[in-house]
Amino acid sequence: MLSKKHICFFLAGLCSIAYFNSIHGEFIIDDPYAVVNNPQIENLWASALDPALFCNALSYRIGKLNVAPHHIVSIIVHCLNTILVFFFLQRFYGQEPSLAGAALFAVHPVHVEAVSWISGRTYLLLAFFVLMTYLLYEKATRLAAQEKKAYAVFYLLSLLIFSYFINSQFSYYSFLPFFLVFSDCVSRR
Repeated sequence: MLSKKHICFFLAGLCSIAYFNSIHGEFIIDDPYAVVNNPQIENLWASALDPALFCNALSYRIGKLNVAPHHIVSIIVHCLNTILVFFFLQRFYGQEPSLAGAALFAVHPVHVEAVSWISGRTYLLLAFFVLMTYLLYEKATRLAAQEKKAYAVFYLLSLLIFSYFINSQFSYYSFLPFFLVFSDCVSRR
């Protein structure tokens, strides 16, 4: 049985191998609008309330209009999402099926647009915030009866993450409270 650390490194490596060829790709489709011709991208802290814009501004701060840092940040977010998918699946299945599902998620071609297009990073961030909110909320509900302080910390973290992202992506992210209630109803024993 592999340790969680080895699984995380394996999944991150799989994502990196799958999308390594996109690092030197050009700004395409909506990327010039989101990065090259976007005056808001130069001010990191002014863009802090919009996760996608903040991520683009952070990439811009690292490499200006060099496309490689922008693509590397997208690959890193995809790696994090893949690891979170593993932990999400482990909530329902064993380690081996969860690893297989996360590995499939890592290399599935449906993610090419989100990972390779800088303007598609919004979808990567949506997945990241949904998975993080769910996993933190789920951890809080498991700890509710045992450790009141830990419960409060995990619950508040999930609420903060939810509040941060819903500000900019309400139409996509507004389904999450219904999903959490459904999850609570289904998982109660």
